[in-house]
Amino acid sequence: MLLWLGAMLFVGNVGLIPLLVTRRSFPWEPIAQRLISGVFRLFLFGAQRCGLMRLDLRGLDRLNRQRNPVLVANHPSMIDVFLIISRVHRAVCLMKASIGSNILFGVGLTGRLCFQ
Repeated sequence: MLLWLGAMLFVGNVGLIPLLVTRRSFPWEPIAQRLISGVFRLFLFGAQRCGLMRLDLRGLDRLNRQRNPVLVANHPSMIDVFLIISRVHRAVCLMKASIGSNILFGVGLTGRLCFQ
């Protein structure tokens, strides 16, 4: 599953590279958020298909009907981030700046999707 996750994050990072060279006025946020959400969904789908997880994320889908919800995740394993971002539209992350230097997460952070 770690190889699967690494592959999915690599695909997501490659998909975000063009957004790094676009103008700030370009509407990159919705595109990048959809790409990241899709990558996380694909990872979770793979984990379910391998029998490692059984997930019922309908409760997170209901959050999309809420107006400006604030979700606070405690990241002991960071799986909560994958669960939330895979389902909640227009999510923005707050995290430690040191995560930005991570080769798997760095492009998404550099893409101005997360505040450090």
